[in-house]
Amino acid sequence: MNCSQHQGEKLRLFCKECEDIICVQCLLENHQQHKVKGLSESHDIIRSKVNDWCSDNKLTTEHDLAETKKQLEEVIEKSVQEEAKIGEDIHKCEVQWKNKMEVEVKNLLEASKKVFEEGRNQIHSLLDEVEFCKNEMENIVSEDSLIRLYCSLKKCSINKECFKSKYEKVAPLLQLYAPSGDTLLGCIGEDCCMRKTNDISTQTCSPHELLSDDNIITEVDKKGLVTLIPLTDLVVPVKKIIPVNTSDAWLISDRKLFHLDFSGIKMAAYTEEVDDIAVLNNGDVLTLNRTKSFINQIDARGNVTPFTSTDPYMPLCMDYVKSDNSVFVWMSNKDSRQMTVFETTGIKKKSFTLPTSKSESSCMSVHSSNNFSIIYDVEQTTGIRNYVYSYSLEPKTSYSFSGKSGQSPYLQYVCKGLCYNNDGNILASDMQFNTIYQLDGKLQFQKILLDKNDGLSSPAALAYKEGHLWITDSKTLRIYDYQKLIFV
Repeated sequence: MNCSQHQGEKLRLFCKECEDIICVQCLLENHQQHKVKGLSESHDIIRSKVNDWCSDNKLTTEHDLAETKKQLEEVIEKSVQEEAKIGEDIHKCEVQWKNKMEVEVKNLLEASKKVFEEGRNQIHSLLDEVEFCKNEMENIVSEDSLIRLYCSLKKCSINKECFKSKYEKVAPLLQLYAPSGDTLLGCIGEDCCMRKTNDISTQTCSPHELLSDDNIITEVDKKGLVTLIPLTDLVVPVKKIIPVNTSDAWLISDRKLFHLDFSGIKMAAYTEEVDDIAVLNNGDVLTLNRTKSFINQIDARGNVTPFTSTDPYMPLCMDYVKSDNSVFVWMSNKDSRQMTVFETTGIKKKSFTLPTSKSESSCMSVHSSNNFSIIYDVEQTTGIRNYVYSYSLEPKTSYSFSGKSGQSPYLQYVCKGLCYNNDGNILASDMQFNTIYQLDGKLQFQKILLDKNDGLSSPAALAYKEGHLWITDSKTLRIYDYQKLIFV
């Protein structure tokens, strides 16, 4: 028989602890420390178990099978109902997009018509002036005619180039692309304000006016343009977020993997629990589960394969460094901690130990093969301390940061988000005081980027990508222009 979990693998082994018939791949992933026998050597155990089900406990077994059948039939019925509901939702979305496109096309047509009518009226007016000049130049009969001709000639000579420029400026660029495109939706001269920003159709409006596109809001506040995406359907705080581009990202919430694209946030088709993720340069996603010693890899087609084994260590968290094309994995084994660096093929490059800690770090960010930061959760009798530790390997140095706000920040600091910017500065969240700090490479405080006055509510996961700072809090996912934040 073939294994139901691993395509092409034969069932050859019997796990005595789990009483499961397994394949070699199952052994490597989930049964490494278990007592295992060959299937041919386990016939007596299997036969005894089957006899127990079919004879002594026959009634119980039949009852269990009947209950299982009933539950499966209920699941099938529920799936049929959910399929019908999803079909209705998709149809509603189709109608909404169709209606929205019709409205936008109508607005674009009206705007273009208005702009070109005004342009043509000005052209006709200028043509009248040109015709007048031609006639008057041949027969100047009075001083009034002379003055009138002077004004007309000057008007024609001045307006010639500027009107030509204006006419070129209002030429339409009607490029109606699908919602997944990255181009302008439409721009017809200065009078048309419809554009497309980050795959979200918006309008240029005055400051503090909300721009809504179903569930996605773009707001202009004192810190510049900020995109707000509700997190009401997720269990917050979000553990981690990794942007792929300006409108695409992966998230972890409640140990489940989610994907954000132009249609919103949706759960990924990946059934295993996830504690951390990393996205490689080719778009593949690595998933880390703390209860397993295998890190998995998901390719663009959704195929799941083992990436590497961390046995005998338990993986805690990880990060991918594009500049070094390496995967850093922070691992635990009893009281020891180890950082291991892998190639993108899953082959180990090197490993090293850091100052021991009894805690299990919740997050880490790597700037290069020489610099990285880790969050430690340190329990004390007085409360929970959070320390951010920054490490440099050459020379070997480390620094710590334990909060800035509050009377005793080192006792009150609760950090769940950490990332580097392009300059090597560290950005860290403070859930307790609704604050985002900017620190230098030695974790010296530089400035507060955002706080509760900017609407933050228990900020958690952070990410920096292509000049944008991504922040998740208890309500929304926020995307800021980082350069505008640091100069405000």
